[in-house]
Amino acid sequence: MSILETSDIIYLLKPYFSNELKRTIKSSKIVFLDSGLCSYLCGWNSGENLMNSSTSGHYLETFVISELIKNKRNNEDSLNYDIYYYRDKDGKEIDLIIELDGVIYPFEIKKTAKPDKGMISNFKILDGKNLNVGVGGLLCFYPEVLPIDEKNKSYPISVIF
Repeated sequence: MSILETSDIIYLLKPYFSNELKRTIKSSKIVFLDSGLCSYLCGWNSGENLMNSSTSGHYLETFVISELIKNKRNNEDSLNYDIYYYRDKDGKEIDLIIELDGVIYPFEIKKTAKPDKGMISNFKILDGKNLNVGVGGLLCFYPEVLPIDEKNKSYPISVIF
């Protein structure tokens, strides 16, 4: 594992936890930094077959998170955020939490062009806690920024580039 991490093939995405969130799973999540290599190693020889598969959402999540990691590494002087994920013992998960200046921004990553409020329902985990939660949302294939509720928006995946 350490060889893969040192070689920048994988990244161990740390879980977000605080004293406010009691049921957090504290193990890191493996993220391949090259989603093409990951899909090839899993036997996907065609982008079209991968896009039509039931697992394509997982590859999209890997791609988005790996791009954020690479952006941060390549722009360390100007990008001062940390990234995490959240999963609790009940199986509730938030794909991505960006922490910047003491504020956390929760995001779900979905392979959809039809964003809806149900896709961010796990953000309720953060409500009523003593956490500074900023505007989060959904990263998806809808081409424009779109409000989902009073605090969250849908963003096109292209915003990470």
